[in-house]
Amino acid sequence: MRKESLLFLALILASTLIVFPVIYGDTLDTILTIGNTPPYILRANMNIFINTGDSAITLTENSQVIVKCNASLITDANGWQDINKLNGTIYHVSSNHQAADDNNTHYTNQTCSLETGSGTQRGGECIFRVQYYANNQTWSCNLTAWDAGVTGSSANLTNATYANFTVNDLTALNVPADINFGTINVGDTSLINKTNVTNTGNTILDISIYGYGNGINASDNAMNCTLGTNKNISLYYLRYNVTAGRHRDCNSNDFSWTANYWNLTNYTNAKNWTQFTLPPRTGDADGGVAANYTCWILRVPSTTDGLGAADIGGVCRGVIAISAFVNE
Repeated sequence: MRKESLLFLALILASTLIVFPVIYGDTLDTILTIGNTPPYILRANMNIFINTGDSAITLTENSQVIVKCNASLITDANGWQDINKLNGTIYHVSSNHQAADDNNTHYTNQTCSLETGSGTQRGGECIFRVQYYANNQTWSCNLTAWDAGVTGSSANLTNATYANFTVNDLTALNVPADINFGTINVGDTSLINKTNVTNTGNTILDISIYGYGNGINASDNAMNCTLGTNKNISLYYLRYNVTAGRHRDCNSNDFSWTANYWNLTNYTNAKNWTQFTLPPRTGDADGGVAANYTCWILRVPSTTDGLGAADIGGVCRGVIAISAFVNE
């Protein structure tokens, strides 16, 4: 074969053959160090008092009830010692986690207790002293766990959880121990007595009133006395006013035994006053106490009344029953 032909064939082969380079393989590991892991609350429970789980809270009249929000299992991958703080809030559905404290709607505990832990877990609980006038219906507990962390952006990492519970209605009232009309002569009328009714619950309340003497709630007597022929003062002679408006001030110019009154009735004829409408306490200062007035006036019967009243004397005592019911 001629030399020119061999050279031409060599050039063609060189242009069509692909030469692959030799590849030498290797691997490398990936490494990461977690600087800090936030704590995580795995389980939260609602407790009232000690070791009593309940999702509904019953308040105590004119007092406080202890509500415990329990973080029974907090975990942190850096170890239980890294969980160094627990705080919490409880708040009514009308409020929110970040609102200011208000005994009607919001409570905060910044120093909740933490238990000794093991491994990566520890428990804790937040205690709240809830007032009797805290709003009813739905509340939430928000728990936040903090860790010790390290300096810089990963310090004091937090994690939060919440659970719901219910505050029950508390319908309750408080009245003074007695109404003392003083010393009154037969046939005379007492001064007007102004007696508070205080709402010691968390609902808008109205009142029902009846009275009795001789320990018999269905009797027609308001009082019975230590001296006299029959020793009784009829319900007719003890009168009162609780209606809205100016009469609630018990002004003697507007209220008397013969005008603007209801005479006291017995148990079977108890009078419901839906106009009383006394809301629960709002505000934490003493001035926020929810109270309203009832006005009372008593006439001492005589034998000249023409109502069959007999002579009476001595010390007279009776009972006025005032009960609360929810304003609808």
